[in-house]
Amino acid sequence: MTRPPHDDYVRNVEHFGVQLVLTPDEAQFVRAWSASGAPSSLPATASVRRGSSVTAMLVFQGCTPDVSGKCDVVANFSLLAPDGTLIPGGTGLLWSDEPMPGRLHLGNASMGVSFDVNDPVGQYKVIATVKDKVSGKKLSLGSALKVLE
Repeated sequence: MTRPPHDDYVRNVEHFGVQLVLTPDEAQFVRAWSASGAPSSLPATASVRRGSSVTAMLVFQGCTPDVSGKCDVVANFSLLAPDGTLIPGGTGLLWSDEPMPGRLHLGNASMGVSFDVNDPVGQYKVIATVKDKVSGKKLSLGSALKVLE
């Protein structure tokens, strides 16, 4: 995966960590993940052409289980446009099952972003705020996304 410098697409606190991956093909990403449960090569991108789309996926580890043994992790997505406008992208349940110690999880929540031919070209930023509701740990991370002609 090629990433622009100074990107904050990976964050962690203690044993809780999250990585934001932008993919041009969500279905292929999920297939690759399912085939090996954290493959070394996933379809990722840092740019998109107008008329196309990307999906923000979250990979994480280290969620804290509650008394029933299940985690409760949520994600809130947004998109920062080149002009500074923050566009809400929605909130979703990232994980509500038992943790798998020592393994990475592909989160259940994602955000798809489509750009039509009239959207401005330039540097955008996909932002995700992930909260482990059991431990109270919260991580904010972002990934640069360049929109091309």
